[in-house]
Amino acid sequence: MNKELSTTVALSSLLAINVAAAAQTSVLVGSDSVQSRNNQIQLFSKTVTLPPERASNPLTLTVENGKSGKAAFQWLRCFVTQGESDSQRATDQPTGLLVLNETMLKGTNRAVIDLTNKLSSGQNQITIQGAGLAGATCSWTITQVNQPTVSVTALDRSSVIAGQTVHVTGSGLADGQKVSASLENTRTKRSRDLPVANVTANGFDVTIPADVHSADYRINATVNGRVYAIASNLTVRRIVLRSSDLASVVPGGTIVITGTGFSETAEQNVVTFTSYNGRCLPSPPGLNAPYYDGQTGSYQGQVVSATPTQLTVIAPQDMMQYISVLKPVPCHITATVQGVAAQGEVNVLVGSLNFGRGTQTF
Repeated sequence: MNKELSTTVALSSLLAINVAAAAQTSVLVGSDSVQSRNNQIQLFSKTVTLPPERASNPLTLTVENGKSGKAAFQWLRCFVTQGESDSQRATDQPTGLLVLNETMLKGTNRAVIDLTNKLSSGQNQITIQGAGLAGATCSWTITQVNQPTVSVTALDRSSVIAGQTVHVTGSGLADGQKVSASLENTRTKRSRDLPVANVTANGFDVTIPADVHSADYRINATVNGRVYAIASNLTVRRIVLRSSDLASVVPGGTIVITGTGFSETAEQNVVTFTSYNGRCLPSPPGLNAPYYDGQTGSYQGQVVSATPTQLTVIAPQDMMQYISVLKPVPCHITATVQGVAAQGEVNVLVGSLNFGRGTQTF
């Protein structure tokens, strides 16, 4: 083993010792004391089964060479193999990741190696290869740092607008811990990933994507390889603008916007009219040709009544400066509900005359 690699292993071992000292540890698995056969090369293998919830726990391998006054092996190597391993002859070169070589036990009878993330959930194989005088002994143990019991239990609300953030309450987490989450439709069982933020000991935040369809959902969280299904359902409503009952409206006139996801409290819905061609200015002297100046402007309409699917809105009086008798001003109508922007928009003409009725869907 080269000097650089020896230094790396030493630092890893020191890290494992420090972690173990700072938290309560327990033995995950260990070997019986094995004896050598007078300088014959031998293999000692044992299967280690790692539950999924422990796969990311800090793990430490401790190898004892010549324990309790017994003679030590002249040399030892240790290999870790993820999954099941075929039987091997002692003289074969073992397969797997070499985590201990003969130089690491020179001058000492004990080696400590950090195995964190080197074992997979399920079955793994620990293989010791070595040789020594008759009666020499060695043994090994794998210890784990006991992680606190994790629970993910509740949501801070039962309904949400697509695009808003929901706080998930839990316990046993750690600040900044890696947590993943998904949103599962309770009817179709289809899922999609959710962005997770602000992980603390008591929970984390997830943001519901703005394009999620209105339905009932369940949030599932994955922590340390284990999936937690939160019992309470979350009703998501998506805000979408679909159409208007008028193709044009005069400032101060009433227009009905249809869609989904609106609040029944009128004040929680904000409707905005935006002129995208600019103001319609009078014709220059000698010409009968009013024109648009390209100076766009946005004005807020007054929502006078609301249902989950309809908003009755008074077009803003301030739009009067944008129009002329001959040229109505084309406008986008957009909306936000409780601070969340609606999907889609409705196009209408704002003019001094009502240029006709009819539904426009975009």
